[in-house]
Amino acid sequence: MTKVKDISATSNELVNDKSTVLATPNFFDRGHEIPEKRNQFMKMEYGKNRFRFVGDPVSGFIFFGKVEREDGTESTKPYRRREAEGEFSVEEMINRNVRMKKDGEMEGQKYFIASLVYNYQKEKLQVLEITQKSILKAIKSYVESEEYGHPGGYDLTVEKKGEGLNTEYTVVVSPPKPLSAEIEEALGEVSCDLDKIFEGEYPLG
Repeated sequence: MTKVKDISATSNELVNDKSTVLATPNFFDRGHEIPEKRNQFMKMEYGKNRFRFVGDPVSGFIFFGKVEREDGTESTKPYRRREAEGEFSVEEMINRNVRMKKDGEMEGQKYFIASLVYNYQKEKLQVLEITQKSILKAIKSYVESEEYGHPGGYDLTVEKKGEGLNTEYTVVVSPPKPLSAEIEEALGEVSCDLDKIFEGEYPLG
């Protein structure tokens, strides 16, 4: 019969012996994240968000519909369509339980672009989806300028301020420069298929 080793004494010794605890590696490194597919997407945090576009974006229209979980609770699901296919019809949105506003009106669909970016705060590649018109217009102005052009050639910093309807975004670009060795190395370690988001799947493999 196999005996189970009693580790309680050892555990107590480690807790009581401060010198041992200090010499023992952390259970999780500081900043450690449990891998989740939703973490593939970069979120605009309050304050400054610095990133670099890598590759070309996809574009289209998005709205959120309500879906019921197995336990009876509700959640929301994004529905996306390629720009070339045109906007969703009102009937399509209603049939997919489009999310409603507090005043009872339907939430509208939004135009978006999605691209693979390097998130300097997280130090990793993520997919950034942008629906805010102020950010899109600012990026477009830089893309069309002779000094900057394609945003893959320089870093962008989006600063987020305010709350709710008073949220504001300011876009600032850094001087053009080549991709760093760090980003080049990261690109060699991931695969990304942005078209998957139109099928309701996650783009990073």
